[in-house]
Amino acid sequence: CKARKEKAPDATAIVQVLDEQGEILNVDARQVLQAEPGQTVVVVGTGEINPLGSLVVSADKIFVRR
Repeated sequence: CKARKEKAPDATAIVQVLDEQGEILNVDARQVLQAEPGQTVVVVGTGEINPLGSLVVSADKIFVRR
């Protein structure tokens, strides 16, 4: 959201990819998705704001829009 970005330029979003047991997978999404700078990555899941103010999303689906 452009307005949100202007208000919080230092905001951080963290995306967690979970396995069947709910454990965080130790993967580098840049490698797995073969995403390049400037590409749009779509994340579907549930999110919350952690105590540090970062958005943390537990991803159900994640893909690069091509």
